[in-house]
Amino acid sequence: MEKIENLQTNIKMKFKEKIGYGIGEVALNFLVGGISNYLFFFYTDVFGIGAGAVGIILLLSRIWDAVNDPLMGMIADRTNSKHGKYRPYILWGAIPVALFTVLAFMAIDVSYTWKIVWAAVTFNLWGMAFTFIAVPYNALMANLTTDSQERSSLGSIKSIFAAIGAMLVVVLAKPMTEALGQNLQEGYIYTYSIFAVLAVAIFLVCFFNTKEKAIPQKKEKIKLKIQFKAVWSNRPLISLILFFIFFQVAFSMFRSVEMYYFKYVLDRSELYTIAVLAGSLCAAVGMVFTPAIVKLMDKKYAALSGGVVGCLFFLLMYFIPNNITISFVGIMGSYLFMSVPFALFIGMLPDTVEYGQWKSGVRAAGLIISALTATQKAGMAIAAWLIGVVLDSAGFIANQAQPQVVLNSMLALRTIIPVGLVIIGMLLFLPYNLNRNLHKKILSELEETVE
Repeated sequence: MEKIENLQTNIKMKFKEKIGYGIGEVALNFLVGGISNYLFFFYTDVFGIGAGAVGIILLLSRIWDAVNDPLMGMIADRTNSKHGKYRPYILWGAIPVALFTVLAFMAIDVSYTWKIVWAAVTFNLWGMAFTFIAVPYNALMANLTTDSQERSSLGSIKSIFAAIGAMLVVVLAKPMTEALGQNLQEGYIYTYSIFAVLAVAIFLVCFFNTKEKAIPQKKEKIKLKIQFKAVWSNRPLISLILFFIFFQVAFSMFRSVEMYYFKYVLDRSELYTIAVLAGSLCAAVGMVFTPAIVKLMDKKYAALSGGVVGCLFFLLMYFIPNNITISFVGIMGSYLFMSVPFALFIGMLPDTVEYGQWKSGVRAAGLIISALTATQKAGMAIAAWLIGVVLDSAGFIANQAQPQVVLNSMLALRTIIPVGLVIIGMLLFLPYNLNRNLHKKILSELEETVE
């Protein structure tokens, strides 16, 4: 971590550079997309672990991440290499995270107890490897440009590539796992080996097409106590994190339950891929239009508006359940509007870096932006734990006809419960006070220290 004396603030990005950075999201989502969309289902219906045990494994694994992610942020903040501060981790972390993604989907033939041990160990190793590359990758955004509008554009491009990566996983993974190998266990190994190799190649493209420009000119090491004080006193950052963690839990829950819902409730599992593909395309459309929306209203109100309208589509699916048409409409509408706050979160987080520097003199980009992977993984884990608790309590048993109480639980997990979580997150987001005018003022005052 470093104390900043001055910062160059007049940096713009070429479109080619934005694409070079944003494409890294395709690689990340080739890896995390499988974990968030398929791992819970893989553990219960392929590997044979109970839903309650899976939920606990994923939740307890995030306790380590509460330390691991900020620690990685501090390590990245202290890095100074010929490749930059955050950029080298894209090169160093590509192969490890690819390897541990494949291991997470390896169904070894052991006793039930050792299955749980294997799942816990490989998932934790994946989480650490993902943190090693994802935290610096996201922190890199703060060192590419300081212009708030540019960041909105970069955040949208980044989110579009994230949607493309997630969409490709959703569309291809299920048919690939069924077509490759002699059974589903082999199918998952072959499928995620292919995704892993592609991810490594894309990470290399990202590495060679980015350059850190918005870097401090003078710096000195400061104490850990001051580092954390600077972060915890960052009001916009705390408000933004609280909003996003509830949002992430809600949407992770919705996505994880969808495969169960199409398989057990609608009895049309073959439609799952088509439905999520339609939703992912709508999400990409929402992200394309996010910069235009930000020109009309401040980022805070754009994010809140997207959340409110997205919740209406969740409610539609709740009040008109077990209907294929409504399921498609609900998925497409929720993905379309919920993509706006997601894209804005990515673009707003770097703004809080300058806010923290302005308030405390500490530019903690790595530590602050570690919040992105921390909240993402925490959201996935909390959602998995809640799904496990609810389904286990309702009496869910994989690959069997489900009683009505289980079917009702699946409906609640994909509709009314996510609505409640998003509403709580939006209420916690109301104190966010970093609007575009304040950010311009902050950049102007930081630039004056250079002159």
